[in-house]
Amino acid sequence: MNDYAALVTETPEEHPFATFVRILGKGKRGARNLTREEAREAMGMLLDEKVEDTQLGAFLMLLRHKEESPEELAGFTEAVRERLNAPDMQVDIDWPTYAGKKRHLPWYLLAAKCLAQNGVRILLHGGGAHTAGRLYTEQLLDLLKIPLCRNWSAVKNSLEQDHLAFIPLADWAPQLQRMIDLRNTLGLRSPIHSLARILNPLQARCGLQSIFHPGYQSV
Repeated sequence: MNDYAALVTETPEEHPFATFVRILGKGKRGARNLTREEAREAMGMLLDEKVEDTQLGAFLMLLRHKEESPEELAGFTEAVRERLNAPDMQVDIDWPTYAGKKRHLPWYLLAAKCLAQNGVRILLHGGGAHTAGRLYTEQLLDLLKIPLCRNWSAVKNSLEQDHLAFIPLADWAPQLQRMIDLRNTLGLRSPIHSLARILNPLQARCGLQSIFHPGYQSV
């Protein structure tokens, strides 16, 4: 007895997210950037886990190949902020730490501690040691006595007591952390690293951004 696959006699309904993959991947002449609203809707579906894993991988790598636009990042940011439910608290500087240091030591952590000791309230956040051969903030928290906070309540207490707090991305945006963690499955970093840096989850008065690639200055 042979077990053959069933014949496909009816065209399956297209997945709603397929539209966004098609926009990005239609080819050199047919592909285009997402509009801000399209980007907001697409990221909303990713955050709400309404896409297949294959679609997630394709979407992230297509964005990586063409490089994300300012409008796309703005739409992604709106979608994330709509779902954050972060509390109101006073923060002076939002300080994202996602890249890890390869050739230099992370002196910026000492700068953050110095500012905090002088009354500047600083929120640090990062996505873990996702790339080999780099030194990450998470690996130095204990050594430098930077408070590790696993929820917003702990962040508030640390900001009041020490003017400094670090919260992992996984504890306030786990879906984004999952996307970052795909780096070693897909072989490349995705635009989620850039997105996480600009989220400013507690709406701090100032945000610090380091730019290595000249093409990201406009973003």
